[in-house]
Amino acid sequence: MKEQIPVNPEVLKWARITMGLTETAVAQKLNKPIETIKDWESGRAAPTYPTLEKMAYDLYKRPVAVFFFPSIPQEDGQKVDLRTLPDEIIETLPPEIIKMYRKAKVFQINLAELYEGKKPVADDFLLKYKMSLSTDIKTLVKKLRVELDITKDTPSHWKNYDSAFEGWRSLLESRGVLYLRIHLKTIHTRGYACLTKIIPLYS
Repeated sequence: MKEQIPVNPEVLKWARITMGLTETAVAQKLNKPIETIKDWESGRAAPTYPTLEKMAYDLYKRPVAVFFFPSIPQEDGQKVDLRTLPDEIIETLPPEIIKMYRKAKVFQINLAELYEGKKPVADDFLLKYKMSLSTDIKTLVKKLRVELDITKDTPSHWKNYDSAFEGWRSLLESRGVLYLRIHLKTIHTRGYACLTKIIPLYS
């Protein structure tokens, strides 16, 4: 019998929940009874080191060392950044979305360091245009076209999807709105925004 590792069960449970995984899903991925997962998270038992590595790297996307911390680590969680959504909705987000969200946040933090905590442009493009239920969309679109210098002939220069994407990205980045291209393998989500005062990032 392989030796069990004395991990922190609270951190183990936290890592699972923050990845949007259920006990049943983890049990299936590890080919273990669900009772085993519950025992690990309650402290009645613990996984072996090879199993812990698989959980850390394949399922929870966290370093192994985290599971030996005396308490749950503090980090910028999706509940802070997705504060407009109820907690019960956030907790049901697919693991793929949470993984991509974390990837985008790391990219955003690196960009903020690159710009030394300053906005990449002086003019805050996002604050100019706001929407409400009474917004006239046609008028707003016309203003945006003028702002971005989009004419009727502009799309004709974009011969395919990739060139259109690069065209729009260049226009937005020139106004300080950055875009990260990520392929989401889900039919439920087409993109999301990570907004900060310095580096607004869309994906």
